Amino acid sequence: MSNEQESVGCIVGAVIQLKPNCTSKQYEGLVRTAGLEIHARDDQQRLVITLEADTDGKMIEIIEGIQNMNSVLNIYTVYHHLDEFQNESEGWTWR
Repeated sequence: MSNEQESVGCIVGAVIQLKPNCTSKQYEGLVRTAGLEIHARDDQQRLVITLEADTDGKMIEIIEGIQNMNSVLNIYTVYHHLDEFQNESEGWTWR
């Protein structure tokens, strides 16, 4: 991984479609995913979520991990934002 990728903050908005037979135990496993926040859930087993990670590479790992969960049918990314960390005094800046 390059130094540039290591200095990036990443936020993703997504929709997760759970399988119809998703158990509460599987759902709880999803909820415990680091960086995941659930904003809405409907009767058709869809979740509106945001994900946060320090790097773009880490975000890809999180999304792949969610996609590979037994309870998940699919994850649809609808928003992807990267911030670049310049230095300690300036903090994060828009890309």
